[in-house]
Amino acid sequence: MPKSDRATLMVVLVSLLVLLTLFADPGSVVAQTAMDIPMWFDVADTTPPNIKLNHDATTQLQNEEQVAVDPTNPDNMVAVWRDFRLGYRQIGWGYTHDGGTTWIEGGLIGNLPYDWASDPAIVANSAGRFYTVLLSFESVGPANGIFFPVSFDSGNTWGTVLTGVDTPSGPFEDKEMIACDQTHGPTDGSVYVAWTRFTDTTAIHCIRSTDGFSFSTPRPVSDKGNVQWPTPAVGNDGRVVIAWLSFARSAILCDISTNQGFTWGTDRVVAPTSFLAENINGGILAFAYPALTADITDGPYDGRFYCAFPDRAADGFLDLYMTVSADSGKTWSPRQRLNDDPVGNGADQFHPWISVNPDGVVSVAFYDRRLDPSNLLFDLWITHSFDGGQTWTPNQRVSNVSSNPFNAASAKSSPQITPYDNRTPITLLNPNAGLIGEYIGLTSTRLRATVVFTDTRDFNQDVYAANMPLRLFPPKLLGPASGIITNDPSVTFSWSDWSTYDSSLNYVLEYSTDPLFATGVTFRTVPISHSYTEVLPDGQYSWRLRAFDNFGDSSALSPVRTIWIDATPPAVPTPIPPSPLANDTITTTTPTFAWTAVSLAKSPDAATPVTYELQVAADPGFTTGLRSFSGLGTTSFPLPLANQLVTNQFWYWHIKATDGAGNSSGFGSAIKFYVQPAYIMGDFNGDQTVDVFDIISLIDFVFSGGTPPIPPEGRVDMNCDSVFDVFDVIKMINVVFEGGSAPFCP
Repeated sequence: MPKSDRATLMVVLVSLLVLLTLFADPGSVVAQTAMDIPMWFDVADTTPPNIKLNHDATTQLQNEEQVAVDPTNPDNMVAVWRDFRLGYRQIGWGYTHDGGTTWIEGGLIGNLPYDWASDPAIVANSAGRFYTVLLSFESVGPANGIFFPVSFDSGNTWGTVLTGVDTPSGPFEDKEMIACDQTHGPTDGSVYVAWTRFTDTTAIHCIRSTDGFSFSTPRPVSDKGNVQWPTPAVGNDGRVVIAWLSFARSAILCDISTNQGFTWGTDRVVAPTSFLAENINGGILAFAYPALTADITDGPYDGRFYCAFPDRAADGFLDLYMTVSADSGKTWSPRQRLNDDPVGNGADQFHPWISVNPDGVVSVAFYDRRLDPSNLLFDLWITHSFDGGQTWTPNQRVSNVSSNPFNAASAKSSPQITPYDNRTPITLLNPNAGLIGEYIGLTSTRLRATVVFTDTRDFNQDVYAANMPLRLFPPKLLGPASGIITNDPSVTFSWSDWSTYDSSLNYVLEYSTDPLFATGVTFRTVPISHSYTEVLPDGQYSWRLRAFDNFGDSSALSPVRTIWIDATPPAVPTPIPPSPLANDTITTTTPTFAWTAVSLAKSPDAATPVTYELQVAADPGFTTGLRSFSGLGTTSFPLPLANQLVTNQFWYWHIKATDGAGNSSGFGSAIKFYVQPAYIMGDFNGDQTVDVFDIISLIDFVFSGGTPPIPPEGRVDMNCDSVFDVFDVIKMINVVFEGGSAPFCP
């Protein structure tokens, strides 16, 4: 059997072992409903099922989706979208009564006051009544308004169409978004809509309904113009926050109302942005709009507001960011990057949407191009926070087929968009139609986030939905940190769960010296606990984890971490030339010390990188005149001039090696050497020769008290007795005329 097959078989056997362990005590299994566990999706798969919602026979576009869940029955959800199946703008809808396992297409919402409809959004109130808000307008002329089809039967039908704003003669209203108070307090059931009013400039306005049927007159929200894209959210105390994009200030701003939208305060900065709006690669119009929501769960993060938005990163492409307000919109935290692809990889992330579920779990879905090096194809991705926006789960891909914006363009007839040429930018003949729209939809309940989005896998723009479980995420690895080098063979692997719904998991730890886990994989089953200790021999290991629940479902594998174990000390380096060796005499005061390399003295698979420490001192105990140099990465070291050695004395040096795990060879034996001055014995006048002129000068110095020799005077102490006399003269005459030699006197 091939090794790879054996490894696969081992995984299967370990999984069976886990299942046997889990089901050994049937009484420990807690019953869960189909609503809690979306059994049609194995969370170990790469992506969930993608379900197409529109089933028209045309190739016209569907985009700009929103979705809402019935808080009284989370199996009931309704999605709305912009639909061009008739050749012009309408609003399509679909609904599910089984938590998104199946969807029913409802068709087009009718009974609207004007021919065209666009920009849909949807909410449900605490009683399960669904409100769709849309812009209805005439194809020619200024007549337009904001209207509310209402469904009392979980999206099966739409009866009453409420009027929010009707302006037959203008101005033009645009980009309306809706929020509903579900706080169960005195303001519960209030509906708020924020939108942009176009006159000679643009301004953010708001209307409200406190009874669910009649709406107030529009109230101005923004203090200054040149604004677009407002999104409202209701806090835990019924206060309303509206955020929007300010082109004038290059920032996302917000305002707060504490009296149900009757009055508004002063604009506040949520986050500055360097990106505002433009057509990114493929002709997709993207805005730095704020996706806003609030936590009203009575949980630990109750009252927080969350705002996700795209902005230009340092590489010039779009990343997604999160900012959080813990004081009801007054101040906002520093931005946090949400997409976890490599920084600076040239991939755009755009069109975010956001939701908080009844337990305070924050989910953000968005389009992402990380899988396409050319930054053209896009997928839907999602991430979640279980701790109030402090940390976020690894991004997960939701769409199982990448979308091509050129596919979105190619199927459209000329009234909508020109045929595409993948070598040139797309030209929109009707820019208001947009390419894939400007937003997507997301809602969430316990254990499930549901996304609706535009997809072009069938060569035109269609609406798809997908459920992402909020459970069984790959374990969050805690320690040891990846890449750590240690000399302790006892390694404790530790981890935690991302999801608060994963409280009784079992785990399988895998480690191997093969970074691909193709051979030599060891499996350890760890019931319930979040740590495991193993004693390992020297080597470089890769490790990862998978989680299992009480039903035998498993998570995907965690990211891989590495650890390098090296408990073997390196060998003692051996001094080599050009170093001063034992009892050498040298004349340079800045010698070069050299030694043998020891990094390969151990097994190449286990040997960690080695650095060296050199010590030079004037005594064998290395206390006097110590020069110490550590962290040396090479096997030679020239002594710096600032640390030069004093002449006319003995010196000592030794060397030791320390590997990356902290193992030390200890210092080798001390090497004794002598540093003599750089002069010639007998060279009285310092001309680098010993001749008759030096003899004459020495005689004059000894017998007549003449000029002393060039320092140091020891250069003419020919017999090293520290006395200058006739014997030194005789010795110098012997050196000059008879070829004798004189010792070098320290």
